[in-house]
Amino acid sequence: MTLGTSTSPLHYYDVSSVDGFNLQVSMVPVGGGVGCGVTGCETDLNICSPSTFE
Repeated sequence: MTLGTSTSPLHYYDVSSVDGFNLQVSMVPVGGGVGCGVTGCETDLNICSPSTFE
């Protein structure tokens, strides 16, 4: 998760598939304001990934 700085007030997060592309992941913000929502990846990446990544 990356929090805003004095030069950029934007907060963002990203989900990486480096450590476990076979797991479903979601993130829920706590104490956020307007525009904060749940995000995640619930897709089985094994179905659409090249065999070199398996």
